[in-house]
Amino acid sequence: MKRLQLLLLGLMGFCFAQAQKATFRIEGSFIGNNSYDNRPIRLVEHDAIYFDQITVLDSTVVRNGHFVFEGTADVPKIALVEILDTKPTDWITSTNQDVILESGTIVMKYDSLGVVITGTPLNNRYNELLLTENRSIRQKTNEILVKRQQRTDAENGVLSSKENDEFNKQIASLYVNYKKKQESFAKENVQNPVGVYFFFKYPVTMYEKDYLEYMKARIDPAIWKKNEEKISQREQAEQRVLQSKKEMEVGHRYREIIGRDPAGNAVKLSELIKPGHTTLLIFWASWCAPCIQEIPFLKGLYKDYHTKGLDLISISLDSSEKAWLGALDKQAMEWPQMSELKGWKGSAPKDYGINSIPFVLLLDQNGCIVIRNLYDKLLVNAIEELLK
Repeated sequence: MKRLQLLLLGLMGFCFAQAQKATFRIEGSFIGNNSYDNRPIRLVEHDAIYFDQITVLDSTVVRNGHFVFEGTADVPKIALVEILDTKPTDWITSTNQDVILESGTIVMKYDSLGVVITGTPLNNRYNELLLTENRSIRQKTNEILVKRQQRTDAENGVLSSKENDEFNKQIASLYVNYKKKQESFAKENVQNPVGVYFFFKYPVTMYEKDYLEYMKARIDPAIWKKNEEKISQREQAEQRVLQSKKEMEVGHRYREIIGRDPAGNAVKLSELIKPGHTTLLIFWASWCAPCIQEIPFLKGLYKDYHTKGLDLISISLDSSEKAWLGALDKQAMEWPQMSELKGWKGSAPKDYGINSIPFVLLLDQNGCIVIRNLYDKLLVNAIEELLK
């Protein structure tokens, strides 16, 4: 009997705890657009400070232009609706969209200008203050771009730098009011995770002193400490890249990279570099359009100079194995491929002082850097000189 009573008390406690959590339902739709059908879509929560740390709350598939998420949240907080299988024809505002999780039915309606979110108090306010402004910005931006294209056509395809800068200033000015409204929304919600999330969307250095002090006095000190740690880590990483640039200039020997090959085998860069051979290291990624554009040039180098002693090795900065292997299958590069599959968080970009791709390093027969990120004729000349 006593055991039964304890069990009943436990169940009552569980039910009470669940009752304290807000139950939400998100009903989403893509107005007049069925191109999203059958695509995976998920609801994720991002850490307000370390944005790349995520928790998947729910996932589904778009059916007949609609999707539904359900769940609970103990306090109002931000989540992102993310479409995983994106396409070039997608509405630009539809890929990732913030939504506030709170009790009730939340209605999200997407169109070419963005999204309208209604149905619960905070989402209604969010829509009124920020999403409506964002839609206005999108509309006005489109109008400015049309005018710029008309002027460009009138000038035979070449717009003066002065006039082009003026159009860019017009677009930039549209966001001034949006930033103020976002600051206001964060201030209204500073006591809950919604306000904290929107506050840290901008670097704290971008805020006016009075506003910054007001928010700092009301945000949990532990969150401030976490943000300071992130800033410190970023500064240290930047210093490492700068130091690596100095240490990996012309004349220095290459550094080891440990990753995996397309077959899934562990591989070291030193195992791919052949003593006595000239080697071109190529840093790239499947998502990098300029990198893909360089591949025909690299194939030409391989065809013309490989039999004369030039080796090519590609090091991908992908983090998605599927994307990397898909690009390799499509591009059909004949030379060795490797990747840490850690994106910019891998050791390679830090150790080589790389902050943008595509990036190439030409190594001489001793593994020392001869050329750092040069292309076209200058690179060809350097290769021919080494192969003499």
